This record gives sequence, structure tokens and C-alpha cells, in this order.
Amino acid sequence: MEPLISNLISYKELLAFLKEKKKDVNWFNTLRTRHKFIHKPIIKPSHMLSLKEMDAIGKQGRAVFYLTDLKPYLEEIIRLHDQEDFTYKQIQGKILDRTKKLERLREIHLLDDIRLKQVEFFYDFEIAKAKIKEYLGWNDNSKELSLLDHIYETRSKYGKKYHFLTIEVKNSIKERLHPKHEGLIKEREEIGKNIDYCNYIMDSTIRYCAKLIKEKKITIKESEMEEVRANVDKNLE
Repeated sequence: MEPLISNLISYKELLAFLKEKKKDVNWFNTLRTRHKFIHKPIIKPSHMLSLKEMDAIGKQGRAVFYLTDLKPYLEEIIRLHDQEDFTYKQIQGKILDRTKKLERLREIHLLDDIRLKQVEFFYDFEIAKAKIKEYLGWNDNSKELSLLDHIYETRSKYGKKYHFLTIEVKNSIKERLHPKHEGLIKEREEIGKNIDYCNYIMDSTIRYCAKLIKEKKITIKESEMEEVRANVDKNLE
């Protein structure tokens, strides 16, 4: 079922975590810039945020996130430095595998953001398809409608498989099953390319419908949206 749980913490939540550990933002920035311990942040513009994530928006109209796996990673750095008296250079060598793992997980998450869609995307596509059918006078057996139906069915099938493989890839990275995750990544990318194509067609359909609405050529009733939501929710179960 889409979308994947994001497994992210906001920068605001991260600062609260650092405060609990008696560390500040300067300490974190030193780890990030000088010692290269910290994976690149995941930046989301405001229009990509879920309602739950809206509180994370900064002054620039975007939100900064890190992987939740960063928290135990930072705890280990603190333990090695403050309790075991290792230098940060020594710590770099000791946790190199964990550092690389976080970087790989971060790359996987970025692909999820692009390819995995919120359920509203499917609502919008289905209502757009119905309204375009009505506007252009397609019948139920028209080739155009059959094509869009096929795209939706294909996208749903690939989306479920991609979701499953993403979880498998993340688990294999965490468990250090390198040969396994390399094969999974290759399979996942092949499916991802098909998802990219389906997403493009679906997004274009939604945009065309939005254009018709803006030009006042069609309207959408709330009752129509409710019916679409019910049908999509049933298919995603």
C-alpha cells in the first residue's frame, strides 16, 4: 500500500533530540561539515508535505528532514567520544560501515519521494479520467479510456511491487546483505522506470483536467469526488 512510511525526523525534532543528549546545533554542524559524519538532509518544499509534516516548514517555505536511523548513529558517536575517549578521526574508521549504510538509505528514500505517491494522486487521476471522458464524449469501450484504465491498473501493480522491493532493499542494507540488495536494487529500478512512465501519463491527465476546470469547461461535484475516493480506497486495500 502506498505511500511508504517516511521514517524521517524533522530538523526541529533532531534539535530536540540533541538537547536531550546535551549537544547543540554547533556540535551537529561540526559533525556534518568538518567530519562528514552526517548524510545530506532531505529537503521537501511545502507543496510536497503531508499534513503531519507541515509543522516542520522553516522560514524559507521548505522543510528539512533526516533519517530516523540517524538518532542511534549519533548516540554511538556520543558514546565513543564522551565515554570511550575516541577522537572523531578514530570514530570515523570505527563506524564507517554505518555511515555508508545511512548514505545508501538516504538515496533509497529520495527515489521513494519521486515514485511513490500520496493517495490523493490516485483520487485526482480517477476523477480527471471520468471528467475528460464526459467532456470528450468517450464511450465505455473507447480506446482512449481503455488506455487510461490500463495505465492505472499497471501503475497499481508496479506500485505494490516497488513498495515491497523498497522494504526488502532497506532491510538488506540494514542487515548488510550486499549481494542480495544489489540484485533487489536492479529489479527495483527496472520497475521504477515503468512507474515513471505511468506517473507521467497520469500526471498529464490530471493537468489537462485542471486546465479544463480553470477554463470553466468542466466542474467537479463533491458527490463525484466522494464516489471516486471510495472506489480508489477499495482498490488500494
